[in-house]
Amino acid sequence: MNSLKIILISAFIIHSFTGKKILDKDRDETIAIIGAGIAGLSAGYILKQNNIKSVIFEASNVSGGRTQSISINKGIDEIGGKEISDGGDAVYLRYLANKLHVPLIDINKPHTIRYYINGKKGSFYDFTYLLRKIINENTPVLNSYELERSFKNNPILYSALKTRIQCYEGADSHLLSESGYISAIERIISTTLERSPDEFSQTAGIRKSTEFENGTNDFIQKLAKGQNILYGYELLKIEEQKNQYVLIFLNGERRTVKKVVFAVPLPKLKELVNDNKIFSPSFSENLKSVEMGNNTKIIIPIVETKDNIEFGVFSKYITWFNRSKTSITLYFGGKAADVSIKEEYENIRRDLNQIYEASKFDWDVKTWSVTKWNDNPLYKGSYSFPSKCNSENYEKTVQLKDISIRNLFKPQRDKLYFVGEHVSVENPGTMEGAVESSVKMMNLLQKK
Repeated sequence: MNSLKIILISAFIIHSFTGKKILDKDRDETIAIIGAGIAGLSAGYILKQNNIKSVIFEASNVSGGRTQSISINKGIDEIGGKEISDGGDAVYLRYLANKLHVPLIDINKPHTIRYYINGKKGSFYDFTYLLRKIINENTPVLNSYELERSFKNNPILYSALKTRIQCYEGADSHLLSESGYISAIERIISTTLERSPDEFSQTAGIRKSTEFENGTNDFIQKLAKGQNILYGYELLKIEEQKNQYVLIFLNGERRTVKKVVFAVPLPKLKELVNDNKIFSPSFSENLKSVEMGNNTKIIIPIVETKDNIEFGVFSKYITWFNRSKTSITLYFGGKAADVSIKEEYENIRRDLNQIYEASKFDWDVKTWSVTKWNDNPLYKGSYSFPSKCNSENYEKTVQLKDISIRNLFKPQRDKLYFVGEHVSVENPGTMEGAVESSVKMMNLLQKK
């Protein structure tokens, strides 16, 4: 991101959090926010900073949604989002973290990768060489046909590429729209070549990573502090009565509000849209252009390690260490995320012993932490991706009051607002995207 753009975004963010305090009689209302994940909490925080009352209704008994830290083997690891650098410069998230005095840690480490695909080892240097060749031959046009043709004589590397797409997008490549597929490939190519080994020495490039120093729970707790959050409130139905909305919850309670901010994961939003008639007629159909990915994390404690391999890429998953090297994450995506530990146990042992030869793992599955986002009744997936179904509808953006947003998720009747990683224009599928969408939508909510 260039310096001018960062300056402009920073000015917009500062205004969002510290703008004109709105105290007039037209704002004497309470905004209902559905969901206490990062997006919902950010929305509530922005409104609070501008003296606008809000109440957050959360279906579970904790804040944070799909972002949660866990303690494992005397270290911290994450069952959801981990690196804020997944959102590029993460200017929205950085600003909010600094305002809340949440310490971040910037890490520079060698970008090392080893491949072990179906019992065969691949070379990181061979992978980067092939990517350079593809770029040179296909500039400026890149498409799925040319990519598959370029990889046809390199089955190990092609399998590695598909694994990375599955993991990073949460979906198998054939489910992505053409633009989504190419976008994923371009992101993999740019980050890989940017950190590729030196052509002669094969010395790894440096990867820059930024994380919450004390885990994401530190950020969530400080973001939630002082906000009006009601736990155990799962929204079932919404009825419109006399220019207001009646929210009906699973626990039997009802609340009447004038405006609603939906900060729920995409599958839950689709359920609410399909089951209620308050949304615009085309909205339900157009939502099909976005799907929710499927990811599973298996976090295994480490007994000891002397390995310095940042990533392992296998046939079905990717691996990485946590910061203190007290655990290792196995990250499955797409169809592979329906993993059975019982069936894959021996394969996992074989894989890890091949790549991490200087490590000892705790092989007792009782000590493993397993998170399958697809099985969680509240989330039913990990993060969004554009599918083959009318993807151009999801990708279309519009300017509302000088703010760029996705046309699909523009506010309806100035009363229904949408926030979340799937709403983000700049960084969908990331924590940064969740905050970005909240900043923009809450600015629209405040503007008359």
